Amino acid sequence: MDDLVHASPRRDFHRVIVELRQRLFALSFVAKLVIVPILGLFLANCSDASMGPSEANTQTAVKIKPVSLARVELGKKHFVEFLEVMPGEVAMFEEGNIDDGDLPVDRSDWGQLLPSQVFKKLDPNKEVPGALQAADARVKEYKSKVAKIPNDKKKYDPSGSGFYGGQSESGPPDKDREDVSTPAPGIEAKANGRSAVAFDWDDYWWQTNYCSSYRVHSTWCPTYVAGAQTGWTYGMYFEMSAASMSYSQSAHYWVDWWNGSASVRLFDHTLGPRSWSTWSWPTEHWFWGGVEGFQPNPLVFFAKRTRTAIPWFNTYNFNPYNADRDFENDIQGVTHDASNWYFARTDYEWNDPEGELITPWYVGSNLQYGNPGRVTINSWYQSGWNHFGDITLHGSNIYIPVEQEGNPGAGCAIGVVTTSMVPIVLGWVPIYSGCPWIAYNPADFLFYMPDGPDVLRKFHIEISGSQIAIVEPEPPVYLWGIQGGLQGAEFSPRGNLYMFNGYRESPLRIYGVDPYNGQVYERGGWDVTPAERWEAEGVTVWDLTAGQAPNVYGQLHLQLLINYEWYEFNNDQVQFAHLYADDPSRL
Repeated sequence: MDDLVHASPRRDFHRVIVELRQRLFALSFVAKLVIVPILGLFLANCSDASMGPSEANTQTAVKIKPVSLARVELGKKHFVEFLEVMPGEVAMFEEGNIDDGDLPVDRSDWGQLLPSQVFKKLDPNKEVPGALQAADARVKEYKSKVAKIPNDKKKYDPSGSGFYGGQSESGPPDKDREDVSTPAPGIEAKANGRSAVAFDWDDYWWQTNYCSSYRVHSTWCPTYVAGAQTGWTYGMYFEMSAASMSYSQSAHYWVDWWNGSASVRLFDHTLGPRSWSTWSWPTEHWFWGGVEGFQPNPLVFFAKRTRTAIPWFNTYNFNPYNADRDFENDIQGVTHDASNWYFARTDYEWNDPEGELITPWYVGSNLQYGNPGRVTINSWYQSGWNHFGDITLHGSNIYIPVEQEGNPGAGCAIGVVTTSMVPIVLGWVPIYSGCPWIAYNPADFLFYMPDGPDVLRKFHIEISGSQIAIVEPEPPVYLWGIQGGLQGAEFSPRGNLYMFNGYRESPLRIYGVDPYNGQVYERGGWDVTPAERWEAEGVTVWDLTAGQAPNVYGQLHLQLLINYEWYEFNNDQVQFAHLYADDPSRL
């Protein structure tokens, strides 16, 4: 307590009473019934008359009123409300009371659920209201709509390569403003868990329940403040929580959205004393919001948790471009470490498939020239595991999805080799729909593999010597709006998944995927002809904008394959595309 700065002896006394009341949680139920109300009345009489929030935060040029679809009561003052902000875009609003012991509902798996499914999860015994059931159809329609670029919105590369893309919303004029908070009078502000006292139960409770970085890209959690306002966030998930920690004062809580020309007030709410609330909206928009405690004794906690929107891409070049080398026949995948490219292929010479890896290719080499060595893992090949997919790197090992060509009943295997091309182990996984790719997510430390056209399964892999343990610790992710044959994928360092789809079809599509709710966003592609010869193949994410790779630039690198059948006695043609993001900070 010595480090706290107080404005007056009266506020010092008020803080002591606040801490005393926190300790009352340890008392019996009967004691709380008697003491807590008396203490609340005492503090209310000790405070000055309430004053509302500043005019600047209550006046917005444009306001909309979300439609309340349903509400689930979880306690005397604890509820979750379903609000349809726009057709198919449903936000979840939750409110509870600190002194009633209300804790926020775990939302971590809500991303995969329709509104009616969330309702049943909250109250399994209650029938889903008709309005919420009807909203499910609109949500499905919305999710499918945002998964693809409308033809009239495609921006084609003027070079004539057939590439099309788009661009991010430009956002508001003040989109670069930062998160700001105002310290509460007489109390030192704290943020992100750094407390001014040795141990603070309020701060600990808030950080534990509202400020987790699990399944988000960024968090901001100021505590003991008079008010807090976020900067603008261009996000695909926006969650905002606030609490009025005062025993006598309320707080104003709001969320705004940029509609392309103005800031639109989506939600206005007054938080009563000792109340908290959370708003979450899993849609792609520009957002901002905040909370402001009422005068004269404002005291609020705040939390913002977001996943930023996936960027759009433009093409830089192709390198190599139709280099006509044998090792590029039936190219299947690509990955990298800090210094080298690694490629995988399946050799179909004499129609006898055989998986191969390309020896490390230094990033400083010009990919248009040269003929690196090839490695076959005989023990895998001789046991029938002969077709490689798109590969991924974790640590100093390369992970390879392997299948038995023509034998889907064998399932899939994950092969592991060192970056020096030394085989370690081959482990089986129960996937029978093909093994096009494997990708490691550094955000949750799991390996992802597709199972069919719209399901991603997640695996934890441990290797000890020549032994491999593969477990499936979490449920699958179901993809919304995906199209085309699944061919290649890779995660960015922050945990966004980039997929390249298209098997002997047009277009070949580039997708960004939110792996926590399965929403896909088409971010570009190629119209190709004749479609039956073209395949999307491997993907890797590597920032090569510093000039370390000759004639290569950008962050997203994708393999396009033009097929020639084995009996045509002609090498396949590979075009290795290099794309750059319109906002690399959102990769």
